[in-house]
Amino acid sequence: MPRFNLDFRFPVQNPEDVVHRYRAVLKEFRRTRSMSLSCEALNVDRNTIALTAIIAKIFIGAEGEDFGQLPVFIEGETVGNYAKTCKAFLEGNQLLRKKKKKKKNNSELLPMKYKF
Repeated sequence: MPRFNLDFRFPVQNPEDVVHRYRAVLKEFRRTRSMSLSCEALNVDRNTIALTAIIAKIFIGAEGEDFGQLPVFIEGETVGNYAKTCKAFLEGNQLLRKKKKKKKNNSELLPMKYKF
């Protein structure tokens, strides 16, 4: 039985939805210490989180700091294609990569790799 009254069964439409879902899974992960249990509790597919995690990691990592112009989400673009754009952006931004790694080591991000 889900711990939260959230319904993540429907596809996300934009990066804000991705970040919202990611934060919900992160909050549940801190409680359960298991990705599988966290995703199951929120009724989210683990592979979906893995495919879109890069978007959330960039937005969370860039909060409060200036890392240049973040990739722009174009209306009508798929979230999967936007994730690939974000991955290319992250690979080209050394400072953001270091901050993401630091946050991941401090358990401020989910411990998962990207799947493309």
